[in-house]
Amino acid sequence: TIRTIIEELPTSRFCFKYIIFRKEEDGKETILAKGNNVLAFIDINTRRPMRCPQWVSELLLEKLEVKN
Repeated sequence: TIRTIIEELPTSRFCFKYIIFRKEEDGKETILAKGNNVLAFIDINTRRPMRCPQWVSELLLEKLEVKN
């Protein structure tokens, strides 16, 4: 199982965190690996960072489970 975590809504960049689990025969999960990557929004013409497009923020809010 791969669990993907986004802790903050993006600005000009955002970070995905990953946890990879193996389900054991007794039903418990064992963590096999953890990792992360950072994505940035770059203007195609200026090659400078830009704010996250509104449609991406809306899609994330719509599709992701938000935990407080």
